[in-house]
Amino acid sequence: MSIVHEADDVFLVSTPDVASLRDLARLVEYIRLSSSDDSKLRLIVNRSTAEASLSQAQIKTATRFSISNMVPNNYSELLGAINNGSPINPFTKSDFNSALSLIARDIVAGRDEQCKVTDRDGGGSSLPSPLLQLRRWVRRG
Repeated sequence: MSIVHEADDVFLVSTPDVASLRDLARLVEYIRLSSSDDSKLRLIVNRSTAEASLSQAQIKTATRFSISNMVPNNYSELLGAINNGSPINPFTKSDFNSALSLIARDIVAGRDEQCKVTDRDGGGSSLPSPLLQLRRWVRRG
């Protein structure tokens, strides 16, 4: 379990069905037994609004782990994007895009304190270094 030890965060993604959650519960238990620190684990429930999905309370009971984020079911739009070969517009207002934005904000917010860097402009920046590098690359383009 050195991967868990070396990682800043470990995102476990599951759908809210019995088979997936049973496997997830086994994985979480294995990680807990192999590592003394499960604070890095983050549970993301994908397709959380699908028909016949389990409730948040049932998921927490089954996995004995709190849910960090939930991504609503967006099967038809995702399938259309795959079939058309074009991504979903990230600026479209939808529950799906809002959930993904929230996950991204949570990831970046967790890095703000860890990865403070000084920008070439001389001013400090709280952006994680990959985001700062991306910003610099966009400026050059």
